[in-house]
Amino acid sequence: MDRLGKKSAAEAQGVSAAAQEQLASMEEVAASSQSLSKLSQDLQSEVIKFKL
Repeated sequence: MDRLGKKSAAEAQGVSAAAQEQLASMEEVAASSQSLSKLSQDLQSEVIKFKL
């Protein structure tokens, strides 16, 4: 493999690694969002008890 091919392969690996990191971050954000939604629902249920 020539120098240009090696450079391209290395850059492709870098892009792949960055994409994997972004995917992991997005999964964390989605999990946090679901957790916050559940907490919000629980809080809303508790607030309703005080309004009754």
